[in-house]
Amino acid sequence: MGSGGVRPHSLAFGAYQIDNKTNVNNGRALESFFWGIVYIQDHAGWKVGFGFPAMLMC
Repeated sequence: MGSGGVRPHSLAFGAYQIDNKTNVNNGRALESFFWGIVYIQDHAGWKVGFGFPAMLMC
């Protein structure tokens, strides 16, 4: 129950931390964040890929 509530939201919360409407490069920052998460999931496993944005959330 706990992981089911955290995992789907961790990517969105991580992106929310990076989202800055006043930054002219906001789109690039969000794209880099999601690209980085996918890269981590592909090379280190999905548990680490979900753990990284969860750590950013904390």
